[in-house]
Amino acid sequence: MCGIAGCVAPAGSEPDRERLARAAAALAHRGPDDEGIEVIGNVGLVHRRLAIVDPGPAGHAPMATRSGDWWLTYNGEVFNHLALRGELGPREWRGGSDTETVLVALEAWGEGALPRFNGLFALAALDRPRGRLLLARDRFGVKPLYLAEHEGTLWFASELKALLAAGVPRRPARAALAHAARIGWVNGEATHLEGARKLLPGHLASVDLATGRVEQRAFYEPVEM
Repeated sequence: MCGIAGCVAPAGSEPDRERLARAAAALAHRGPDDEGIEVIGNVGLVHRRLAIVDPGPAGHAPMATRSGDWWLTYNGEVFNHLALRGELGPREWRGGSDTETVLVALEAWGEGALPRFNGLFALAALDRPRGRLLLARDRFGVKPLYLAEHEGTLWFASELKALLAAGVPRRPARAALAHAARIGWVNGEATHLEGARKLLPGHLASVDLATGRVEQRAFYEPVEM
């Protein structure tokens, strides 16, 4: 279990590093082994690492491709990552982490890599050539990912407490709380925090870095039996 967070600030501005640090601190219990905070243009990426696959320094994140065109912060495990390395063909790998495999797969196949991942994950991938940030969650939503917009900045995190630490207002979503009181959980995208939403399982959110526009769509649909 790792923890991720980050933001997309308005074009031409830089993310608030102090807020990123506070979000990272709120996720420390999810990743006691390492911390990484990177600011790339108007994007901030945070990673708190619980080192499992290749626990050495080669697995440090946020991680960038050799070209610097793609950056990744990622929580989870892709079980078929060695098979994916075979499909990606001969190349010089820096280590044995599935984080690197996911990053290189995204660089090679774009969002088309997502259906190939057999595992549990939540990720944020910066695609600099196309000027977008991709947010994605595994097919069944085992790994959490929350989004909230505040003061023109889109924030995302593994836990709501990290959004609060970054400055998202602490306002209860009364309708969602009432729903949870009746049936024990909150359906769909809703959360207990007003203005915050879940990224749905098997979905991708593409954030345009120039406009802040978010387009969300499914990359996986369950097969009818």
